[in-house]
Amino acid sequence: MKLHALVGATAGIALLIWLLTRAGLAEVADAALRLGLLGLAAVSLYQFVLDGLMAVAWMGLGGGAADAPGRPRLSGYLWARLTRDAVSQALPLTQVGGLVVGGRALALEGMTPAAATASTITDLAVEFLTQIPFVGLGAFLLAVLAPRSGLGGPVLAVVAGLGVMAMGMMLAQFWGAHWIEGLLRRVLGRDEAGATPVAQTLREIARRPRGLALAALLHFASWVLAAGQTWLILRWLHQPVSLAGALAIDSLTAGVKAVAFFVPASLGVQEGILVVLGMAFGVPPSAALALSLVRRARDLAVGVPVLIAWQLRHGGRIWSARGAADARP
Repeated sequence: MKLHALVGATAGIALLIWLLTRAGLAEVADAALRLGLLGLAAVSLYQFVLDGLMAVAWMGLGGGAADAPGRPRLSGYLWARLTRDAVSQALPLTQVGGLVVGGRALALEGMTPAAATASTITDLAVEFLTQIPFVGLGAFLLAVLAPRSGLGGPVLAVVAGLGVMAMGMMLAQFWGAHWIEGLLRRVLGRDEAGATPVAQTLREIARRPRGLALAALLHFASWVLAAGQTWLILRWLHQPVSLAGALAIDSLTAGVKAVAFFVPASLGVQEGILVVLGMAFGVPPSAALALSLVRRARDLAVGVPVLIAWQLRHGGRIWSARGAADARP
């Protein structure tokens, strides 16, 4: 783990411990246990459906030419998406680690490494860009539903941060493919042949506006449906927040987590923003922290089996390939 990630994780864990102590461990545990195993299973199934929707969005982007061979089926994209999220959420790594493993999973499903890399980069860009109007919608709902929350300034700062990040991402994605190519050449060292196909594939994907529009629509729909999941969890925790309020909470939490991407698994960040936003909508800190714990339990319930399946499905394939290479004269 790099130094900045280690510092972020340490600060996040300290904040998490402080929040749990202030809210009361017993109160938080009591609120979280209201969900029960059946509720956790339902939330995990809901998340699996969301992952399927995002896998369809990823598949719509493709990779390379429309008739390129080796394009995985939807099940391949779903496994890659599940693996990508599992590494980011269930392991103490940054989001970058999940993207790398997700792209690797897509390549092992039959896509060329260059196409898998380009497709992963584009899917990340589209998902992030659709998050901005989603966060903007949440900011509007917060202003309407909780005008006296005093969160207007911090919310504007988050939106501004997302805007700056989006601007850089758009420049790199659509007008700076040669920058990405140069970066990949430095990463790959002397193997310059591996960088050019990635940049070329990025250009090919960008020239298919229908695929990009479909992916954007599906990603935005997944953001909104994720807010419905937050609403259900709060209802199970006996916190009757409206759908609009849950959307505001979920969208602004996602926005803050995106800005604080350098903190592994958003430790402490997720809990802190949920407590602040929950208070604006009448949710006590213990219930807000219980919501965060349920979300983390959901991530583990989905992520751990996926990581085990990843190891069983692809680990043997990798070792077989290595054994065959070692056996060559």
